[in-house]
Amino acid sequence: KRHGLIVNGELNKETINEMNVSVNKRLSQLGRNKVRILNATSGLKDKHVIVNIPSAELFAIKNGNVDLSLKVIVGKIDRQTPLINSDIYEFNFYPYWHVPKSIVKKDIIKAVLADSNYLQNNNIHIFQDYTYQKEVNPRYLDWKSEEATAYKFRQDPGINNSMGFVKINFKNKHSVYLHDTPKKSLFNNDLRANSSGCVRIQNIDDLIIWILGEQDNWDMQKLDSIIQKQNTINVNLQEKIQIRITYITAWAERDGLVHFRRDVYKK
Repeated sequence: KRHGLIVNGELNKETINEMNVSVNKRLSQLGRNKVRILNATSGLKDKHVIVNIPSAELFAIKNGNVDLSLKVIVGKIDRQTPLINSDIYEFNFYPYWHVPKSIVKKDIIKAVLADSNYLQNNNIHIFQDYTYQKEVNPRYLDWKSEEATAYKFRQDPGINNSMGFVKINFKNKHSVYLHDTPKKSLFNNDLRANSSGCVRIQNIDDLIIWILGEQDNWDMQKLDSIIQKQNTINVNLQEKIQIRITYITAWAERDGLVHFRRDVYKK
């Protein structure tokens, strides 16, 4: 458990790999992470959110107590989630997904070549530009080239939207954000580096209530009403919440139990 592995009682490859790490390497790991933890926690207000990439977890913290500990999915090895120090300022419920050009190039073109109905089945439309007025017929594009990357792709809101039912925004130069996901099964993995850089959150409704609970009487009943109506709604925070996306592979809990995690990005 303290190595972030699935607790199954099996002496499998992952368990053996962790057991075979030397004491000197563990001590070195603790030393490096002491500096990282100090940097990650300096200047934090009483209420804040921390995402730790190696453990693929989100912590909602208030007055020094961890109110929520949620599993997350972070970026793949070749599409890494960046380190970020910012403030959450907005929620988008049932948002459109404006597909990044990099994902069109790496994923969507391949998907269309494999299945000509991919765009239609996933409610993805192609437009001439960011005004999203003139729609492009995908049949007229050369999918064996990168022609499609010249256009703007947008996925309609809904239960199959890649962002799920909510997107949580904070300013950053990388255009990453927190969001829900329709692919819930990935949260069952111990190593959860599967996204294109953004952070997907399990049980995101708990985080929404934790952040918005002190604003406009937000509770689960109000959230359920939005989910059932499936209307696109934007909610601005009256008071921004600090968020830190960190890279910590070793730490100790208050009872002294030491945790280690795999160096997923080889840092």
